[in-house]
Amino acid sequence: MWLEPVITAFALNAIAVDASPVTPLDHPVHAELAAESDWEHAYTSDAVVVYKKSLKSVDHIAWMGRTSLPETVSPAALLALLEDTGSHAQYNRSLAASVVLDRTGGVTTFYQVVQTPNYVPLSDRWWIAQARNLHGADDPPARLRRIWATVPSTEMPTVGAHLATTYPKAIEIAFSAGRWELRPREDGSTEVIYCIVTDPGGAVPRSLSARFAGRSVSENLRAILRSAGNR
Repeated sequence: MWLEPVITAFALNAIAVDASPVTPLDHPVHAELAAESDWEHAYTSDAVVVYKKSLKSVDHIAWMGRTSLPETVSPAALLALLEDTGSHAQYNRSLAASVVLDRTGGVTTFYQVVQTPNYVPLSDRWWIAQARNLHGADDPPARLRRIWATVPSTEMPTVGAHLATTYPKAIEIAFSAGRWELRPREDGSTEVIYCIVTDPGGAVPRSLSARFAGRSVSENLRAILRSAGNR
């Protein structure tokens, strides 16, 4: 059962004080995720081609999924869904909660709680994160990008305390960052690119966390495209 937590008025006021942490969105991991080099093919699943590569900035495996945007879904509609962080738990079955804390200066600050599947021997996880859109001066209008990265709870202690109390069996994720890109092709279609790197924290072997992250890439891509098509 998916439950979105109810935050008390006291917690909301306290969270507002916390809501301007040092931004993680300039972390060098984003340049590595955006670079086209060093990606190796991992697998293909239902028209989603998945690649992986080792990142030097965080010493972890990153995953990238690439597929085509359905003709029935516009790039703007998909971007709008990505920006609607509060709705993410409605299409991502692994999310128990997705709560927006602040939207200031084009940056969305939020937290999410993930309930791990029964087949994965891991505790549930939570994280605080920030996200924003990117658009270069030379980008065509149809090229849309959105990046995100986690914020350590030490930067937002009130929010961290709220999550630790509300979800006592879950633990904070060590680090996660990623990006979405909608890239127009010459034939008029649009390629959707989804990249993510995650260190789940805790006593999780890297081989296990890498397999779980790799498997989730194609599932998450298909889930959000289905949801965008149903809007």
